[in-house]
Amino acid sequence: IAKIGEVILSESENELINTVQTEKNETETNKLSLEKVDALLAVTDLVMLDIKRFDREGHKELTGHYNDGILAFAKYLSDHGKKMWVRFVCVPGLTDDEEELKEYGRFLSALKTLEALDVLPYHTMGVKKYEALGIPYRLEGLKPAEPAYVATRKSVILNAMKAEK
Repeated sequence: IAKIGEVILSESENELINTVQTEKNETETNKLSLEKVDALLAVTDLVMLDIKRFDREGHKELTGHYNDGILAFAKYLSDHGKKMWVRFVCVPGLTDDEEELKEYGRFLSALKTLEALDVLPYHTMGVKKYEALGIPYRLEGLKPAEPAYVATRKSVILNAMKAEK
């Protein structure tokens, strides 16, 4: 991970970093050429990947983008031997559907380089930031997730992963 700083400072990689910064609001990884992605991955030890929802339409509804790119990138990382941690935020009533979580687990079970799965509880700590920036908060009115509930949702994913192995 420390080597990423070398890429950011490298004159020859400025185009890649500028591309990433320009497109940082885009979650579609495939906007970068594979050559540029590979150059960055060559000096990357671990990728932390946020997959907001497994359901394609649900992901689009939540983030404004389909998840095709992020799922393809996860497979690409796996196929190219790059370690990854996947992070998932459990939002009660939004991202906690049991069947969708099972599908998510089945997908994750095929990733050969998955090192960790973090299932994080949704919280409202960012609401004030959105207000201060004048950005509408898309999850307004949703309650934070209780840790015990998040643990049950993580178990659904893990059990589905185990069933696939």
